[in-house]
Amino acid sequence: MPKKLSPATIKKRMQMLHNLQHLYAIARDRMANLEEIIKLHKQQITELEEGNRLRDELIDAQSIRIAELETMVFGKKKKPPIDTPPKDTNKPSSPPKPPRNKDSFKRTIPTTEAITETIPVPVDHCACGGELTNITTHDRFIEDIPLPDLTADYTARLVTKYVVQRGICTQCGKAVSGQDLGGSVVSLGPN
Repeated sequence: MPKKLSPATIKKRMQMLHNLQHLYAIARDRMANLEEIIKLHKQQITELEEGNRLRDELIDAQSIRIAELETMVFGKKKKPPIDTPPKDTNKPSSPPKPPRNKDSFKRTIPTTEAITETIPVPVDHCACGGELTNITTHDRFIEDIPLPDLTADYTARLVTKYVVQRGICTQCGKAVSGQDLGGSVVSLGPN
Protein backbone atom coordinates (compact mmCIF):
# COMPACT_ATOMS: atom_id res chain seq x y z
CA MET A 1 0.00 0.00 0.00
CA PRO A 2 1.18 3.48 -0.79
CA LYS A 3 2.47 5.42 2.06
CA LYS A 4 0.60 8.57 3.07
CA LEU A 5 2.52 11.76 3.51
CA SER A 6 2.05 13.75 6.62
CA PRO A 7 0.42 17.21 6.35
CA ALA A 8 3.70 18.88 7.41
CA THR A 9 5.57 17.16 4.56
CA ILE A 10 2.85 18.10 2.07
CA LYS A 11 2.97 21.70 3.26
CA LYS A 12 6.75 21.71 2.96
CA ARG A 13 6.65 20.28 -0.58
CA MET A 14 3.94 22.75 -1.62
CA GLN A 15 6.11 25.61 -0.37
CA MET A 16 9.04 24.26 -2.43
CA LEU A 17 6.81 24.01 -5.53
CA HIS A 18 5.60 27.55 -5.05
CA ASN A 19 9.21 28.78 -4.67
CA LEU A 20 10.30 26.86 -7.79
CA GLN A 21 7.45 28.33 -9.84
CA HIS A 22 8.38 31.83 -8.68
CA LEU A 23 12.09 31.26 -9.50
CA TYR A 24 11.13 29.75 -12.89
CA ALA A 25 9.27 32.97 -13.85
CA ILE A 26 12.28 35.10 -12.84
CA ALA A 27 14.67 32.80 -14.77
CA ARG A 28 12.41 32.90 -17.85
CA ASP A 29 12.48 36.77 -17.83
CA ARG A 30 16.24 36.76 -17.33
CA MET A 31 16.68 34.33 -20.24
CA ALA A 32 14.58 36.59 -22.51
CA ASN A 33 16.73 39.60 -21.55
CA LEU A 34 19.92 37.63 -22.18
CA GLU A 35 18.68 36.51 -25.59
CA GLU A 36 17.99 40.16 -26.54
CA ILE A 37 21.48 41.14 -25.36
CA ILE A 38 22.96 38.29 -27.43
CA LYS A 39 21.08 39.53 -30.52
CA LEU A 40 22.42 43.08 -29.95
CA HIS A 41 25.94 41.76 -29.51
CA LYS A 42 25.68 39.73 -32.72
CA GLN A 43 24.52 42.87 -34.56
CA GLN A 44 27.40 44.85 -33.13
CA ILE A 45 29.86 42.13 -34.11
CA THR A 46 28.60 42.11 -37.71
CA GLU A 47 28.78 45.93 -37.83
CA LEU A 48 32.35 45.85 -36.47
CA GLU A 49 33.33 43.17 -38.98
CA GLU A 50 31.87 45.31 -41.78
CA GLY A 51 33.71 48.37 -40.40
CA ASN A 52 36.95 46.35 -40.22
CA ARG A 53 36.48 45.20 -43.80
CA LEU A 54 35.92 48.79 -44.95
CA ARG A 55 38.92 49.95 -42.88
CA ASP A 56 41.10 47.24 -44.45
CA GLU A 57 39.97 48.32 -47.93
CA LEU A 58 40.73 51.94 -47.07
CA ILE A 59 44.18 51.00 -45.73
CA ASP A 60 44.90 49.04 -48.91
CA ALA A 61 43.83 51.98 -51.09
CA GLN A 62 45.91 54.40 -49.04
CA SER A 63 48.98 52.17 -49.16
CA ILE A 64 48.66 52.04 -52.96
CA ARG A 65 48.40 55.86 -53.08
CA ILE A 66 51.40 56.22 -50.79
CA ALA A 67 53.42 53.87 -52.99
CA GLU A 68 52.46 55.89 -56.09
CA LEU A 69 53.41 59.16 -54.36
CA GLU A 70 56.74 57.70 -53.23
CA THR A 71 57.41 56.65 -56.81
CA MET A 72 56.54 60.16 -58.04
CA VAL A 73 58.72 61.86 -55.43
CA PHE A 74 61.66 59.48 -55.06
CA GLY A 75 61.57 57.69 -58.42
CA LYS A 76 61.42 53.99 -59.00
CA LYS A 77 63.02 51.63 -56.52
CA LYS A 78 66.58 50.58 -57.26
CA LYS A 79 66.20 47.03 -55.95
CA PRO A 80 63.46 44.73 -57.25
CA PRO A 81 61.22 42.92 -54.75
CA ILE A 82 62.55 39.67 -53.30
CA ASP A 83 60.16 37.31 -55.13
CA THR A 84 60.78 38.69 -58.66
CA PRO A 85 63.19 36.94 -61.02
CA PRO A 86 66.39 38.86 -61.88
CA LYS A 87 66.30 41.12 -64.95
CA ASP A 88 68.47 40.63 -68.00
CA THR A 89 71.74 42.44 -67.23
CA ASN A 90 73.34 41.83 -70.64
CA LYS A 91 72.35 45.30 -71.88
CA PRO A 92 75.30 47.59 -72.50
CA SER A 93 75.36 50.46 -70.04
CA SER A 94 75.66 54.03 -71.22
CA PRO A 95 79.11 55.60 -70.93
CA PRO A 96 79.63 57.57 -67.72
CA LYS A 97 79.15 61.31 -67.93
CA PRO A 98 82.30 63.39 -67.60
CA PRO A 99 82.51 65.33 -64.33
CA ARG A 100 81.54 69.00 -64.45
CA ASN A 101 84.02 71.66 -63.48
CA LYS A 102 83.16 74.62 -61.22
CA ASP A 103 82.94 77.08 -64.12
CA SER A 104 80.09 75.15 -65.72
CA PHE A 105 77.82 76.21 -62.86
CA LYS A 106 78.45 79.93 -63.43
CA ARG A 107 77.05 82.24 -66.07
CA THR A 108 79.59 83.21 -68.71
CA ILE A 109 80.89 86.77 -68.82
CA PRO A 110 79.12 88.60 -71.69
CA THR A 111 81.07 89.91 -74.65
CA THR A 112 81.58 93.65 -75.19
CA GLU A 113 79.12 93.60 -78.11
CA ALA A 114 76.36 92.22 -75.86
CA ILE A 115 76.67 95.03 -73.27
CA THR A 116 73.78 97.49 -73.68
CA GLU A 117 74.64 99.92 -70.86
CA THR A 118 77.65 100.76 -68.68
CA ILE A 119 77.16 102.37 -65.27
CA PRO A 120 80.15 103.60 -63.21
CA VAL A 121 79.90 103.14 -59.42
CA PRO A 122 82.63 105.38 -57.91
CA VAL A 123 83.73 105.52 -54.29
CA ASP A 124 85.50 108.58 -52.91
CA HIS A 125 85.57 108.36 -49.11
CA CYS A 126 84.85 106.00 -46.19
CA ALA A 127 81.93 106.35 -43.77
CA CYS A 128 84.41 107.28 -41.03
CA GLY A 129 85.65 110.22 -43.14
CA GLY A 130 89.04 108.75 -44.06
CA GLU A 131 90.70 108.87 -47.46
CA LEU A 132 90.84 105.78 -49.68
CA THR A 133 93.99 104.26 -51.16
CA ASN A 134 94.66 101.28 -53.44
CA ILE A 135 91.55 102.02 -55.51
CA THR A 136 90.76 99.16 -57.90
CA THR A 137 87.91 98.62 -60.36
CA HIS A 138 85.79 95.51 -60.56
CA ASP A 139 83.28 94.64 -63.28
CA ARG A 140 79.87 93.21 -62.41
CA PHE A 141 77.22 92.27 -64.98
CA ILE A 142 73.45 91.97 -64.68
CA GLU A 143 71.63 90.18 -67.49
CA ASP A 144 67.94 90.87 -67.89
CA ILE A 145 65.29 89.48 -70.24
CA PRO A 146 62.52 92.11 -70.55
CA LEU A 147 58.94 91.36 -71.51
CA PRO A 148 58.20 92.42 -75.11
CA ASP A 149 54.78 93.93 -74.37
CA LEU A 150 56.00 96.10 -71.49
CA THR A 151 59.24 97.41 -73.04
CA ALA A 152 59.09 100.27 -75.56
CA ASP A 153 62.36 99.63 -77.43
CA TYR A 154 62.48 95.86 -76.97
CA THR A 155 65.70 93.89 -77.23
CA ALA A 156 65.85 90.21 -76.44
CA ARG A 157 68.54 90.59 -73.76
CA LEU A 158 69.73 93.57 -71.75
CA VAL A 159 73.23 93.42 -70.25
CA THR A 160 74.22 96.16 -67.81
CA LYS A 161 77.89 96.48 -66.89
CA TYR A 162 78.68 98.06 -63.51
CA VAL A 163 82.23 99.38 -63.08
CA VAL A 164 82.60 99.31 -59.28
CA GLN A 165 85.49 101.02 -57.52
CA ARG A 166 86.96 99.63 -54.31
CA GLY A 167 89.49 101.15 -51.96
CA ILE A 168 91.04 100.73 -48.51
CA CYS A 169 90.46 103.41 -45.84
CA THR A 170 93.61 104.94 -44.37
CA GLN A 171 91.99 105.61 -40.96
CA CYS A 172 89.98 102.45 -40.15
CA GLY A 173 91.59 100.01 -42.60
CA LYS A 174 88.26 98.74 -43.96
CA ALA A 175 87.68 97.87 -47.60
CA VAL A 176 84.99 100.17 -49.00
CA SER A 177 83.25 99.80 -52.36
CA GLY A 178 80.50 101.70 -54.13
CA GLN A 179 78.42 98.51 -54.48
CA ASP A 180 78.46 95.08 -52.84
CA LEU A 181 81.02 92.90 -54.58
CA GLY A 182 79.86 89.61 -53.07
CA GLY A 183 78.27 86.88 -55.15
CA SER A 184 78.95 86.00 -58.75
CA VAL A 185 80.34 88.27 -61.42
CA VAL A 186 77.30 87.75 -63.68
CA SER A 187 73.80 87.62 -62.20
CA LEU A 188 70.23 87.74 -63.47
CA GLY A 189 68.16 90.91 -63.25
CA PRO A 190 64.68 91.37 -61.80
CA ASN A 191 62.87 90.43 -65.03
